[in-house]
Amino acid sequence: LIYSVFCLVLFLAFVVFITQGSLDQITGYFALNTVAFFIAVISFSVMITSVMQNEDAITGINNIFIMGSCFVGGVFVPSQFLPDIVNKVAAFTPTYWFAQNNELIGKTMNFNQHFLNKFLFNSGVLLAFAAAFWVIHMITMREKGAWSLKKAHA
Repeated sequence: LIYSVFCLVLFLAFVVFITQGSLDQITGYFALNTVAFFIAVISFSVMITSVMQNEDAITGINNIFIMGSCFVGGVFVPSQFLPDIVNKVAAFTPTYWFAQNNELIGKTMNFNQHFLNKFLFNSGVLLAFAAAFWVIHMITMREKGAWSLKKAHA
């Protein structure tokens, strides 16, 4: 977690450097979107680590999920070029909502209430993914704790 936060801070510092310290509204929204996505991705990784025991399996699952969700989510190929069914499947990944927010920010000329509503909805979905992953992690840890107690008493 510390390493991940360090990478996020390093990335955001890079953004400030590239934009030459001119943090405008657009850069702020991109940074907020990145933080929301970061929370969802870290929650997913914590969940996978609590479910799986084998380090190679954890790495494989993370890589497959990340690369697959990037492809169907509109990172490698814009979502408007993908079939409708692919977009519907992609909506079940945090990457899709991250890419939707990036596209929304990039295309917006007027940051009005309509933009803010869409941005907050997409960010809320990202945070809902994070919450769902965290709940699964907590359930898994509780089950492992209960299993460990039963095993110790046997």
